[in-house]
Amino acid sequence: MSRQLSFGWTVPALLAGRKTRTTRAWSAPYAMLFRVGETIDAWDRSPKYDGRRVARLRVTRDSYPQNTRHMPDDAYEREGFAFLDEQGWRPLPMALAPGTAPDRMWRALFERWRASAKDQWVVEFVLISREGN
Repeated sequence: MSRQLSFGWTVPALLAGRKTRTTRAWSAPYAMLFRVGETIDAWDRSPKYDGRRVARLRVTRDSYPQNTRHMPDDAYEREGFAFLDEQGWRPLPMALAPGTAPDRMWRALFERWRASAKDQWVVEFVLISREGN
């Protein structure tokens, strides 16, 4: 059985092939289970909350720790935020990024996340297939 990850509001970027990494606040023992070559089932939300599987992914690099302060500039694209900005996705209240132009909301949220300087774990992957394909 494959490991499962839920992607919530970044599912559109995932299905477009524009989300190729995820950064999570996991324990080290759990995070280190994600190894290169492993196949992951991607869900829109947790199956225990009536989520549905939306895709299959393949891990391209062993998971690794990273402080959000050190996320590279390309993480904005790889986390799917550039796609969400380009497509005008607004699932989060604008109050989360007050005073931000609508076409830059996700950039503002990404920069606030990066500035939070939290130790988290990164999993990098490629999209293998979308559910039903």
